[in-house]
Amino acid sequence: MRPGGEVLGYIKFPLNQAAGQRIRHEAAMLEGLWKHPELRPHLPRALHAGVWEDGYILFQSGGPGVPGQIQLGPAHHRFLRHLGDARRTERAGGEVVERTAARWRAMAPRLGTEWQALGDEALRRASASLSGSQVPCGIMHGDFAPWNTQCGSDRLFVYDWESAEWDAPLGWDIFHFQAQVASLLNRRIGNAWPAVDEVQARASLWLYLLHSACAGLDEESPVSRGLDFRRELLLSELRRDS
Repeated sequence: MRPGGEVLGYIKFPLNQAAGQRIRHEAAMLEGLWKHPELRPHLPRALHAGVWEDGYILFQSGGPGVPGQIQLGPAHHRFLRHLGDARRTERAGGEVVERTAARWRAMAPRLGTEWQALGDEALRRASASLSGSQVPCGIMHGDFAPWNTQCGSDRLFVYDWESAEWDAPLGWDIFHFQAQVASLLNRRIGNAWPAVDEVQARASLWLYLLHSACAGLDEESPVSRGLDFRRELLLSELRRDS
């Protein structure tokens, strides 16, 4: 920071090899995202990224400094529209299901038999619901949550892009935001899941919940309230669909 306390930027450095890979991924994502001028006002800039001793560090610029809100508002939706428009694609529903299923099959044994049966049923129903349809996909932040956002006068600033993906179903960032607020802050937002087409949106939510559970395990995080919340939500959604 400057002598007067103005923050110039933040350094991220790994404590283990897996963290180093996530920081490398974030640096690569920021480099790619900065190629889209409409996204730059919402992003930290990678001021330096490279090998440091046995790890990999990322030095990135700071944001407005005002904590993000815990409820989705116009600024969130504007940012997500910009993000979705930057790299929009259409994927066959079956392809989206199979990509989620492949990751689920690799990770599900670590979650126990109840989770496995629930996930298999969600995949079966999602496959039926999305058969023959096209799913809008694009860039996903991957950990879109209040604590990874800051508010400026007219924009949302979003950081921590370690979990970002180039090609995920649009809407998953909103699912994630609401799931994190509900499970970790105990703030229920109601059943306000976004719906373009209701059948497709329900199937996309089921797939997000499986994807998110796998991501938590992939980062070696413990089975926690967040995973329990996702299991209960998935069970509730499948019952509602019956």
